[in-house]
Amino acid sequence: MSLATVPHLLSSQLVHHITTNQENLNFETLFGTSKYQAGIDKRVIIASGVTLGATSTSNYALNIPSGFGGKISVINYGSILGQGGAGGTSGSGSDGGPAIFAGASNISISNFGTIYAGGGGGGQGGTGGDGTYDATYAASICTCPVCCGYSCTNSDPCPNGGGYTNAPNNGCAEGGYRWFCPATGNSSGTAGGDGGKGAGYGNAAVNGSSASNASNNAGTGGDGGDGGAYGTNGYDGDIGANGNSTTGLAGKSGGLAGYYIVNNGNVTWISTGTVAGRVG
Repeated sequence: MSLATVPHLLSSQLVHHITTNQENLNFETLFGTSKYQAGIDKRVIIASGVTLGATSTSNYALNIPSGFGGKISVINYGSILGQGGAGGTSGSGSDGGPAIFAGASNISISNFGTIYAGGGGGGQGGTGGDGTYDATYAASICTCPVCCGYSCTNSDPCPNGGGYTNAPNNGCAEGGYRWFCPATGNSSGTAGGDGGKGAGYGNAAVNGSSASNASNNAGTGGDGGDGGAYGTNGYDGDIGANGNSTTGLAGKSGGLAGYYIVNNGNVTWISTGTVAGRVG
């Protein structure tokens, strides 16, 4: 539907044509407070190809606050886009942001374009399980008769036995042999990967990142969850891999989709068009 097919605009209405991209558009600012509060009907036409976008999840792409006089009608041929939720870097993903806020009744919307809430952010991946591994430690003692600054003994100095000596000159004077003792080392699983940002104004959905590899029989953390598409929930993070000592932890949850309309009860939809997200 083109602008040429818009019904005749009555002289008793205040009309605004939005022909350029806008961020965090507030109708009271658009009209000016005195005209916004005046008891006269208002019409806003958003042209094809125009994007109204929210710069954060706490902002609305289109804010119609309360306090206006008359009726407000919105005819949208463009795109009204909420902001995507942040991916989880230390927990769950954030919820996507809203597209439109309807602050009071007497609002009608004819949507011939798209109205999308932001997608939820992906959750952080789960931490990998812990591991154990065979290790050794150097005893502060050397084989007699070369003392090399340490206590001298001809017996096994390891607490649990099984001590052995390494080649000469490793921490001891020439001709000395240093004792090393067997031990059990402990290793920690790696943290899960970060979740991806949800789709929103200025960006497509972002995939979650992979965790760094674990070592010494510990588990590698799970991949972060992908960010959700416009108006959809983010994905949960993957479970961490098991270590040989403990099991990996579950990934964190993805954020919820944002609201494409907040206070829907204040709106009469003449044409719903293409929308995505929750209804508030």
